[in-house]
Amino acid sequence: MHYVGSLEPYIERKMFTVNTGHCVAAYFGYLEGFKTIRQVMSHAPLRAKVRKVMEETGAVLIAKHGFHPQKHRKYIDTILERFANPNLTDQVTRVGRSPLRKLSPYDRLVRPAMQASEFRIEIPHLTSAMAAAMLFNHEHNEEAMKLQHLIREDGVSAFIREHM
Repeated sequence: MHYVGSLEPYIERKMFTVNTGHCVAAYFGYLEGFKTIRQVMSHAPLRAKVRKVMEETGAVLIAKHGFHPQKHRKYIDTILERFANPNLTDQVTRVGRSPLRKLSPYDRLVRPAMQASEFRIEIPHLTSAMAAAMLFNHEHNEEAMKLQHLIREDGVSAFIREHM
């Protein structure tokens, strides 16, 4: 156990690293036709994309909360290894579910993007991940179908403005 004066930095670290990394692996993997997070992590180009997103959100955490850069990099390495664990078979479609919630302003994709803007941190990989989330159209996921309906009906710009 590690005692700290404030939980907020550690809650955000978990959200912006573990949760963000996990869902972007799912969204990138879904677009490539992978079935499990482990398969995504076994594909070097996608694993690198997930890492880049986690590095961008890590830059926000370091700027905002003062996490040590080398220690945070080790934290990212640990999480990526956890995602690649051969004993876990997490389905891409399960991890990708609830894209509307994950694209909301207070969740794991948009929230770190907004904070990155405050610190003038560029986030091309996180932006790409948000676009991938907007393309998640798994037919057995009601929220994904609602997302696609909103985008079809109102357009991408309106969706971003009204929901993100």
